Amino acid sequence: MSSRWDDLARRRRVFDAEQRIVAARHRPLVNALASLRPGSKMYTRTAVLLLLCQVLEGQRSRDQLDDARPLLAEVTPKLERDLLSAMLSALAASLVVDAATLRVFEAYADYARADGRYEIANHVYRMIVDRLPRVGESVRLASIYLNMTTCRRALSNNDAAWAACQAGLLAEQLHRSPAARISLLIAHAKVQEAERRYPEAEEALKEALTAADQLSDNLLAARAAHDWAVTIDEEARATRNPARLTEVLTLLQRAWQSSSDAHWRMRILNDVGRAFASMGLYDAARIAFRYVYASAREKDARWVAAINLQDLSILMNRPDLFDEMREALAGQRMPDHLRAAQAASVAEGCLHFGYTSEMAAALKRAQRIARRINYDTVLEDVASLAQGIMPYRPTPPTVVPPDILQFARSIVIMYATTATPRLPRGRRRRNS
Repeated sequence: MSSRWDDLARRRRVFDAEQRIVAARHRPLVNALASLRPGSKMYTRTAVLLLLCQVLEGQRSRDQLDDARPLLAEVTPKLERDLLSAMLSALAASLVVDAATLRVFEAYADYARADGRYEIANHVYRMIVDRLPRVGESVRLASIYLNMTTCRRALSNNDAAWAACQAGLLAEQLHRSPAARISLLIAHAKVQEAERRYPEAEEALKEALTAADQLSDNLLAARAAHDWAVTIDEEARATRNPARLTEVLTLLQRAWQSSSDAHWRMRILNDVGRAFASMGLYDAARIAFRYVYASAREKDARWVAAINLQDLSILMNRPDLFDEMREALAGQRMPDHLRAAQAASVAEGCLHFGYTSEMAAALKRAQRIARRINYDTVLEDVASLAQGIMPYRPTPPTVVPPDILQFARSIVIMYATTATPRLPRGRRRRNS
């Protein structure tokens, strides 16, 4: 009898050890499941993804894939269900992990990144880069490291973003891909910008733009010009020096005209609107933001546009627009850096429009999130607002250059008639 109990105890210890390994290797998914209600749609799709990741890493056998099939029918939206089904089919069809299987997992990570689920996307990317060299696909390492850099920056983990960027640069050097090198230079610059090393960031982006021009790659040129403009704008706000606003808009105009990629055009248009607002071209800014808010496929672009409209309502003295955007963003499951920025914007609007009873809660929320992710810009704004002082905003120039006015007119003509639907109502987060 004792040997039976000893055997059960041994099996229990093995099971517990295996569960600890699973939790360590898949912590983002395990933590997500712990925070979700069993049986909910989000719980179901996360549980299916965890099972597929465990099979990929050999922690579960392929026979257990059958456990996921009944759950797949409950997964929504359809695009995610199709991606998870493709991952399951790829795992079931091959006895070993091959290049085709990793490509399907990469497609899912790209989808999660576009959906704003950066922690899960980063987790799947990490599993992929661990396996690519084993299947003879090392040449794709640079582009995946670039995507990991994007995710880690969105999670405000600059040290991890820097590590991913450096790994990507090394991978690019090994395989001599000019396009990958340009992409990684851009990622490298964005990490430097986040750490407020603006001169170094500008130097990297200047090099990237020159290299993209030599390669005649319009998309990479657009990305480099866009990020260079944003870096100049961020430095201007940090140093309270609006002298280079015209340079910002010139670079953004070039990026806008060079890019045919819908995703990048939405990102560019958001920043074009911000620059218009800094120039005092409020109507052009509002129309740019409204178009992104109505038309962008990516949630993060729509969220940024809504926050920008909320900020713009203060400059335009439009409490109706402020209330509309604040209501639209209530309960949205945004990444922490956007939640912090939106809460600070709400606090600023409450101070400006006299909603004093609501200001303290918004300030507290913005400060709590910003401290957790070391978001210095928001913390500085919160400190000003706590003293009843509006955060710094550049003073619009008295004269706007004719080419900038023409660019603004072209945006107004192009997008003034766009209808604006509301963001889907999000569930309010607790303990945020």
